[in-house]
Amino acid sequence: MNSADSLLIIECYHFASLKEFVRVASVAALYLFINVTTTF
Repeated sequence: MNSADSLLIIECYHFASLKEFVRVASVAALYLFINVTTTF
């Protein structure tokens, strides 16, 4: 495996973890938004 292949794999891994982070963050933001709107 040359360096270009490993770099591509690292990029794919970063992209997957970024998507996962965005998904978790959006769920957390929605949860907080619902809590705030039902409180007030």
